Amino acid sequence: MSIDNNSEANTINCPSCNTPNDAGARFCESCGANLSDGSKAKKATGKLGNLSENAHLKSIKTARTALIIVGVLTLIGGFFLDKMLQSEIASVRRNPNMIIDEAVVSQINLMIYAVYALGFIFFGLSFWAKKNPFAACLTGLIIYISAWLIDIASDPSMIMRGIIIKLIIISLLVNGVKAGIAWRQMQERGKA
Repeated sequence: MSIDNNSEANTINCPSCNTPNDAGARFCESCGANLSDGSKAKKATGKLGNLSENAHLKSIKTARTALIIVGVLTLIGGFFLDKMLQSEIASVRRNPNMIIDEAVVSQINLMIYAVYALGFIFFGLSFWAKKNPFAACLTGLIIYISAWLIDIASDPSMIMRGIIIKLIIISLLVNGVKAGIAWRQMQERGKA
């Protein structure tokens, strides 16, 4: 693939039919050939294009990694919460002097399922981050903070419980949002 001499930065010639196409096009407008495939495309792009592509991929990877880590931490937290609460429920049931309210047990189980669902939501967001890391990480940040605020509203002591982990998770998601912003800026520069 060669760069059109008349407007180097704006067009590239298709390696199959030699038709000029926009520099950012992935497929030829005339024959449909993949313009970003193969070593010819890499040579035509040059070092600046490779750096831009690397920065683009790094932004997506940073955002996805943040979401995956949050998903893993949420699932691990849910697992330990589940084991701890189920252990407490079992000890209450073994004690003949204590009465257990099954409605409370149902609420506890529902809360544990919600934590597991939250972890899987973050994994789903990590897949969305391949296409739009900014929106995926921003959505993850909003969901995480909303879940924390719901916990605080239901039990004000939750504000300080696990605060270090919660702040780490929030900082991971904020870094993912920053990477998404960088990705978005690269996309806008690519269109200009």
